[in-house]
Amino acid sequence: MSKTLNRRRQPRFDLINKHNVTIKSLRNQLYRAEGIDELTTIASKIIELEQKIMIEKSIGYRQLEESKKQLLYKINKLQRSLQKAEADLSQIDTKLDFKLNGYRNRLQEKIDLLNSEYQSIAGFIS
Repeated sequence: MSKTLNRRRQPRFDLINKHNVTIKSLRNQLYRAEGIDELTTIASKIIELEQKIMIEKSIGYRQLEESKKQLLYKINKLQRSLQKAEADLSQIDTKLDFKLNGYRNRLQEKIDLLNSEYQSIAGFIS
């Protein structure tokens, strides 16, 4: 596919400004118009130009909406990744607590054993 087909089109503000100037000129002509046919013709031209302006401006809105959708998708994806990472962290914390409690219990058992040996030796010496 050609790059020109993939390239996003930005609203052309020069075209919008040109249409606005033309509309202003047509409105001046509208005030000076004398016949109904002339009024109708000028009014239809104004409406046509207003529609062209609307179409041109909507290009920018559609691009902003698309950007918004993409950002929301990225945010949702990051939130899911964060939730998964938090779950993994919670599992690691649980495993760490389990191991630390195991080491703490073994150390307490050794301290108790040494204490009882000390007490028996101290009782034997006295």
